[in-house]
Amino acid sequence: MIRNKLAGMLAIASGVLFLVSGYHPSTVVYDLAIAGLKEYTARDVWQVAIVPVGLLALVAQLGGIVVMIGGVLFFKNRITSGKFLVMIGTGQGIITIILSLVLGFASSSSPPEGANFLSNYVLWFTGTAAGVGIICSIISRTMAMTPVKAGQQRR
Repeated sequence: MIRNKLAGMLAIASGVLFLVSGYHPSTVVYDLAIAGLKEYTARDVWQVAIVPVGLLALVAQLGGIVVMIGGVLFFKNRITSGKFLVMIGTGQGIITIILSLVLGFASSSSPPEGANFLSNYVLWFTGTAAGVGIICSIISRTMAMTPVKAGQQRR
């Protein structure tokens, strides 16, 4: 229970940092999903499937508000829903960060440029409200755990 309250506080703090900094997650993933649906499915299918993808993109643009709602859900022990909203509102996770680092480092033509990119990326994460908010949201998602009922064991 204490872990979930701490996770909720971190998520709410992350949402506030997003609102203060003006951070909005990228909708590139949603645009790619819509383009893939249009390209590889029948018209009847993609016309229906675009609606939930569009709704997710709309919710993601609310950014900090969605992350704060996820934090409130952590307080209410609605962990799965809270994690989902924090993930959607943040728009980034550990995998996205690692991919950005690897791709940015690999796309630089010389080693000094790669080191500059790496140091700039790390400085952005640790020196801006949006970067600290992303870190807090990732920690809050990993920290929140579904409560165990009496007589059950955690798997």
